[in-house]
Amino acid sequence: MPAKRHIIVFSLLVFLIPLSTYAEKVEILSAGQAAFDGGDYETAVNLWRTAASKGNSNAQVLVGLAYANGWGVNKDMQSAEMWYHVAAENNNPTGQFLLALYYISSKSELLNTGIMWLKRSAANGDVSAQGFLQKAEQKHWFENIERWTAASQEITSEKMAGETIAAVQH
Repeated sequence: MPAKRHIIVFSLLVFLIPLSTYAEKVEILSAGQAAFDGGDYETAVNLWRTAASKGNSNAQVLVGLAYANGWGVNKDMQSAEMWYHVAAENNNPTGQFLLALYYISSKSELLNTGIMWLKRSAANGDVSAQGFLQKAEQKHWFENIERWTAASQEITSEKMAGETIAAVQH
């Protein structure tokens, strides 16, 4: 009987630890949002940075936005880009979209990389990225961009990996 009890306790711990970690992440994000709403940007960024350093991709986006806008930190686009990139690599559609916009608008040599992140963001369901791609196609903003539609957002992991490698090589 004691062995059975240990198995039950172990099973509960395996199940409950991720839930407590999730609750902690939500609590930190909420506390950061409350600080931000109250005008205490420095506290908000510190809380978000804590969650971001633990892998929370939403917090990574928020830290990037803080650096991009100078909320509680000195405005620093290199730091913003770094946090957007971390969030994008963690498959956060908003991070992918913001990174794409950064590359497309500021680094002409990284235009293809920006378009790749834009496509990934759209494929991950970001409505802003989807709209941007559709408008880009209508207005012919980019040369040699594959036709993109909401129906074509089914992009395989292999294709995404290939686009990532191709974008990094150029």
